[in-house]
Amino acid sequence: MEFYKLALLIEELEKISSRKELAEKVMSFLKAMPEENIPRAIRFLLGKSLPDKELGVSGGIISEVIEEIFSSEILAHLPWTGDFGDTVKYLWENYHPLPPSRLSLKEVEEYLLKIAEKEGEGAREGKKRLLKEILLKLSPFEARLLVKIILGEMRHGVKEGLLLWGLSEETGIEEKKLEELLLK
Repeated sequence: MEFYKLALLIEELEKISSRKELAEKVMSFLKAMPEENIPRAIRFLLGKSLPDKELGVSGGIISEVIEEIFSSEILAHLPWTGDFGDTVKYLWENYHPLPPSRLSLKEVEEYLLKIAEKEGEGAREGKKRLLKEILLKLSPFEARLLVKIILGEMRHGVKEGLLLWGLSEETGIEEKKLEELLLK
C-alpha cells in the first residue's frame, strides 16, 4: 500500500464531521489493503510512528531540516499556519513540488525505524540526514502526513475509540477484545 494513498485519505477525513462517516471511510480503506499493512496504517492514522520505539525527533529537528532544505529568504516570508504539517505542505507545494512518491507504508516505517535507531554521538545529525532524505522524496501531501505522524499531531477526528467502534461494527468482535489485539 502506497503512503500517498494514506495521505489522501487523511485529507478527506479532515473534511468529515460525522463519526459514522469517518468510521466507514477508514474501514473501507483498511479493507482494501493487504492484511500485513493494516497495523502500520492504523498506527499512522493515529499519529504513531513505531510500535515499540521512540523516534527522538522533535519539532526543533524538523525545523533544522527544513532550514537545510529551503533558503532563509523563503523561510522569512513563510506564512505560519499554526500547524507544522500544513506549513511543510505549503513549502513543498510552492518550492519543492513532486508527484506522489512510490514509497509504501512499509518503506516509510523502515525509514522511521532507521531514524529511531540513531543513538549516541552523532545521532542528531544522523536523524536529520535520514529525515531530510525521506522528506525530499515525498509529495506535499506525503510530507505533511509524515511530519504529522512524527509529531503525533493528527487532526482528522480518528482516535482509538472510533477505530475500535468501526472495527467492532465491521467484524462483530467486541471492542475490548479488539483493543487487546490491536492497541497493545
